[in-house]
Amino acid sequence: MFTFTTHAVLRQAWLENIRPVLLVNKVDRLVTELKLTPAESHTHLQQLLEQVNAVMAQLISGDIMKKAALRDDNEKEVKSDQIGNGEDNVFNWDSGLHSDENDDAHLYFSPIMGNVVFGSAIDGWAFGIDDFAALYADKLGLNKQVLRKTLWGDFYFNSKTKKVMKGAQKAGKKSLFVQMIMDNIWKVYNTILEQSRDVSQLEKLASALNVKVAAKDLKSSDNRVTVKAIMSQWLPISRATLSMVADYTPSLSTSQKRE
Repeated sequence: MFTFTTHAVLRQAWLENIRPVLLVNKVDRLVTELKLTPAESHTHLQQLLEQVNAVMAQLISGDIMKKAALRDDNEKEVKSDQIGNGEDNVFNWDSGLHSDENDDAHLYFSPIMGNVVFGSAIDGWAFGIDDFAALYADKLGLNKQVLRKTLWGDFYFNSKTKKVMKGAQKAGKKSLFVQMIMDNIWKVYNTILEQSRDVSQLEKLASALNVKVAAKDLKSSDNRVTVKAIMSQWLPISRATLSMVADYTPSLSTSQKRE
């Protein structure tokens, strides 16, 4: 799902000082075409974000080095009369890359930061971490901010202690992202895509998700119609993307300033 076009768009956004947000599209294909499990899909999405952030790292480090080299050249011009044996002309690249002024964590993509949503444009749905953090905070009586920081990563829910724990993989547990998000999305698709699907089961599913779907959409012979009817109401792509843009991108007055 990571293409040359994505790479080009990220580079152009960087050159124009635009803070980008990321919609990971075509997540539906992970279940309908690739037949991945929810856990396998989580791993796939993690690897995808690593690839995107690797591109950002190249852009950021390249920009830092250019600025550092320019600053070094300017210092040489100002202090040209102090040039000695050449040792003073060597720039410490490590200090340039790791100085406090180059704190660039906010420039990377992370669901936890709110600049990433996952979805399917063709089926009309998308979600961010906040969507499910709010849902399960009320349902399980957990702190929303804790869920917001742990729904993406190696964390799991201990049903005995009613606490979120770190080390899902080591403990052989489903991660929160898989258990609370991907499992539910996969259930919708699998229920609809079954060859002998039961309309009554679809009605129960829609009711459980608190969405109202027209009878003609539930009975449609086109699975895509049914999927879109349910998913687009449960997790509207317009709400997820607009919320991400409104919450994460800077105002017009600061949009052209790179922090």
